[in-house]
Amino acid sequence: MATNSNVFTAILQKLKGLFEMPKTEKYVNPEKIVVYGHSYCPGARRLRTALEEKHVDFEWRDVKEGDPRFQGELKELARGYLSVPTVILQDGTLMVEPYVSDVLQKINQ
Repeated sequence: MATNSNVFTAILQKLKGLFEMPKTEKYVNPEKIVVYGHSYCPGARRLRTALEEKHVDFEWRDVKEGDPRFQGELKELARGYLSVPTVILQDGTLMVEPYVSDVLQKINQ
């Protein structure tokens, strides 16, 4: 019979898996953060401005006015959607529609 602490530990492990950020090996730039976005999205604009103000080196991939391949890449990363902003950190961490504060916290770890 499972003890309460074993059940609790098992539940915590499952929950932890739900909130871990996925990783990708595709479209990673080991030199800088990659940000998919477009100027029509307030969230993407806020993130871009925050990264610029913090002097974070990043690559902006505009899915509306940039290279047409960027839309295909983004759809592949965001499960078929054009979800912006989408961020890929140098270690492959994938963040889809993150809060600016979450991105800044992650890159400052």
